[in-house]
Amino acid sequence: MLGDSDITDAISESVGDKIVRLIREVARLKRLISEAIATLSALKSGDLARLMLQFDEAQSRGLDGLADLILTIEWQIHEAKSEWSRLRAEETELWKAID
Repeated sequence: MLGDSDITDAISESVGDKIVRLIREVARLKRLISEAIATLSALKSGDLARLMLQFDEAQSRGLDGLADLILTIEWQIHEAKSEWSRLRAEETELWKAID
């Protein structure tokens, strides 16, 4: 088994040693599978997966999902700029009131 410091000869290995080695290998593989399942679950529930689903749904309805995404992002940028301008004007008024 890789990573073990003591490499044993398969021929001279006792049945008990083989069972212990196989039990450890099964446990290691179960851990790896659990980690892979957790990673896959995290990826499936992430923002990129949701975006891909939205894109696929738009395409299935005959829409250009990318164009819709671009419009949504442009609208969000516009809203953020508007909010920033409003807050900046509010800050300017507060500074004027202090002086």
